Amino acid sequence: MNEHPLNILEWLGEMGDDVPLTEHPVDRFAESAEAQKQVRETKSQPARQSGKGSLEERVAALKQSNFKKTPAKPTATLPDETVVAAARAAAEKADSLEALKIAVEQFEGCNLRMNAKYSVFANGDPTSKLMIIDEHPGRDEDGMGIPFAGQSGILLEKMLAAIGLTVDSVYQVASIPWHPPGSRSPTLPELEICRPFLERHIELAKPEFVLCLGNSPARLLFDAQGQVLTLRGQWKESEIGGHKFGTIASLAPSFLLQYPVQKKLAWQDLRMLKSKLAE
Repeated sequence: MNEHPLNILEWLGEMGDDVPLTEHPVDRFAESAEAQKQVRETKSQPARQSGKGSLEERVAALKQSNFKKTPAKPTATLPDETVVAAARAAAEKADSLEALKIAVEQFEGCNLRMNAKYSVFANGDPTSKLMIIDEHPGRDEDGMGIPFAGQSGILLEKMLAAIGLTVDSVYQVASIPWHPPGSRSPTLPELEICRPFLERHIELAKPEFVLCLGNSPARLLFDAQGQVLTLRGQWKESEIGGHKFGTIASLAPSFLLQYPVQKKLAWQDLRMLKSKLAE
């Protein structure tokens, strides 16, 4: 590997080390040396005689100590039913897509948002009869704040063109709003926290058809824990909040970029979707 600093940073990002812990570098060795120095100075001082006022003196000495305090870390949230209920309440309160977007951006109950740059919401035409739901946001989506960014967006454009559609004519939605650290898959509790926002999104946009691309949206809308490779290719009539729509799961562009041999399966799913759109 070329050891140029930019190449090293790029390599670290590919390995998942793409989130700085602080805005500025901290010399932990200097902190440790300072702490050891303080301990040595304390031990070298003669022991105080016990007696009246000794406790007050020690308290005052502690208050005057110049040990560096560790900055408080962001508080993590236990992903339990209480948090899911809070997400559901926030989603139900939103009476428009804009209000839902604000609710997502202000929601603090999901730990994924702690390291994400943006809350990824949607892109495209919200009045379209076809909603396409993306896999969890990757590095490109997190950097741009929209679903299907970067190379995934370019491949999606080609996939849609193959069935006579454009990216501007469909509504692109994120299955979960925040980029998981290291681009790992979201856990089932994390999916359940994000489920109310996706379901409310469908209620408000009212699409006639939904294309789920990737594991996360397939698991949320097909109510299953399997992989998208076992859920794909199945047409399903769904209903959320009284709104009925047809849905199919297929392979995400990000997956196809890594495994191009699977494009034939995605093409089968797109042909099924095209026939449904033409009915």
